[in-house]
Amino acid sequence: MQTRFLLSSALRRPGWPRIAHTTPRRSIHVDCVEKHAGTGDERVAKYRAALFVDNVFPLKVSRLDIRPYLVLRNEAAMRKKVAGMLPSELPHGARVSDIDPHFRDGGSLVHFTFTGNTGLDAARQTAQDVVSAVDAHVRAQSGRRWLWLESARALAVRGVPFCEDIVRMLPSKRVRVEFCGPPLDMEQIFDEFRAFGRILDIEMAQRDAQHAVVHFTRLRGATSARNCVHGDVVGATRLRLAYEREDREMVLVQWAKEHSKFTIPLAAAALIAAIYAVFDPIREFCVENKITHRFDLSRIPLLGNVRKAAMRSLLRREPAPQQDVSAWTGLADQSARLTSILDEPPESFVVVSGPRGSGKTRVVDQATANKKYRIVVDARKLAAEHSEVEQMTQLARQLGWWPVFNSIISITNAVDVMVTATTGSNAGISATPESQVRRILETLALVLANIRQDRLQAQARQHDKHHEFTIPVHTVEPADIPVIVLDNFLDKDIKFTPVILDWAASVVEAGLAHCIITTSNISGYHEVQRAQPQSPASLVSLNDASPIEAVTLLQQQLSLPTMPEQSPPPHVADAHSANDEYVRRLDQASSDSIATAARVLGGRLEDLQLFVQKVRAGESVDAALEDIIQRSITEVRKYAF
Repeated sequence: MQTRFLLSSALRRPGWPRIAHTTPRRSIHVDCVEKHAGTGDERVAKYRAALFVDNVFPLKVSRLDIRPYLVLRNEAAMRKKVAGMLPSELPHGARVSDIDPHFRDGGSLVHFTFTGNTGLDAARQTAQDVVSAVDAHVRAQSGRRWLWLESARALAVRGVPFCEDIVRMLPSKRVRVEFCGPPLDMEQIFDEFRAFGRILDIEMAQRDAQHAVVHFTRLRGATSARNCVHGDVVGATRLRLAYEREDREMVLVQWAKEHSKFTIPLAAAALIAAIYAVFDPIREFCVENKITHRFDLSRIPLLGNVRKAAMRSLLRREPAPQQDVSAWTGLADQSARLTSILDEPPESFVVVSGPRGSGKTRVVDQATANKKYRIVVDARKLAAEHSEVEQMTQLARQLGWWPVFNSIISITNAVDVMVTATTGSNAGISATPESQVRRILETLALVLANIRQDRLQAQARQHDKHHEFTIPVHTVEPADIPVIVLDNFLDKDIKFTPVILDWAASVVEAGLAHCIITTSNISGYHEVQRAQPQSPASLVSLNDASPIEAVTLLQQQLSLPTMPEQSPPPHVADAHSANDEYVRRLDQASSDSIATAARVLGGRLEDLQLFVQKVRAGESVDAALEDIIQRSITEVRKYAF
């Protein structure tokens, strides 16, 4: 026990003599090139041997290692460099016959010839003396290189090197040794390879026992063994060496595999965060372009007119006549009131209520015609979608929020389920359509804040041009305040209605935009008021026209002496006949027929306007009335049954 303690202390304490393992020296490979050596003496022959000068060039240990690119890779320059490292005179009259640089292995083979007595034992001893002399000279002259911090050395080549430049066979610390003959045991393998460097492990084959893997602690040991031992014969076994790819596993990767309870949620969260970080700027740009139309080619006057004309020619349709709300009694006052509300800073919601077809959309369009930034969300299209994911996609499409990844919801849910099943705890990374809608609205709010900031800066610059002193600007011009229109809102049940109302209330309170809600729901005003109880919403109420007003409206619209837009060729007879036909059809729209049509249609503005358009297009009063009735019957069957 005391002897073991003293031995372990001697091995551990620095400064004490270190116990080293002594390995027998293997013989160098020597070939007889020429007998008699040209002298005629049978006792003299010419021999050829080789040595490997290691650590001449830097090894590329990784893809980020730039050291191999800092040295000359020209073959002539490399040979000249190796020749400069050798002594000028070799022992026993040996001469260098060839220099074969192995840049990939970081060294070079040096072949030399010498003359000596016949007999391989004496020749091997002579060749070993040459190698020892070269090794001593190289170690003394080279020193440590600043590129790879190791000194050069010369090693005897025991076998026949396999000179190749296969790109895939990169140097590795693991060397595969194949036995061509009886397999060697671990002790024999250790004695064969220990001279090239310290060995980390020797892995013997479990099945065929015809190969082994020697794992060196340093890469230089593996490259030296690969060039010196390949083709060596040990007993009756020839050795063949090749590099084996090393399976490297970082400490962090190993720790991550062992602690999957933490790494899986973190990896999923990092992936989702990376996706958001990459695509969120793109979505902000798309939403801003949807609002400002900065890169919308259809807004260019020339291209826009050409596009509209091309669409009309392809569809063979005439442009629908634009009706001004001032032509309808009662709507002009409501439009003027709505315009005055929008000219003030946003304080609360603006609710435009009225039955379907009463002109809500037309009033809003007329009041917001001069607004630069207008966002419209059609709730009727949202309600037409069947699932929540489709409704979320439709909302993103209307707001210009792109790209949309619907699969991210299912992926995050699947990851959350796997984490829960693996670790027993909920990771909390699952996504829902509601959370995606919140993200879409948050992006829109951020864009609105950026627009407000840009307009304030533009107004400040404009003020500085005309005034000598600077005054901070806190209000935006009325035309520059964005308007959010929630069209047909609260008419049908939508899952995201509370989310949209809460978001709109926060936007209005922050002064980023006006919010107009058009609805035909009688209780819609109260639902909007619950979303913003501290500020009463402004109400613009529209009603159907009374029977007397409906008759008056039809008479005013049908009594306009407007010729049809499609007129025949300008021949006198054809022009007079067309005029007579138009007057005749207007005469058919007598007071009695108009009163009958108004009584049947009621005060619904949409039906009245459609009736006027049909009569102006050339249809008779009865035909136009019958067509509208059939359309109404179809709508009733569609929504009621």
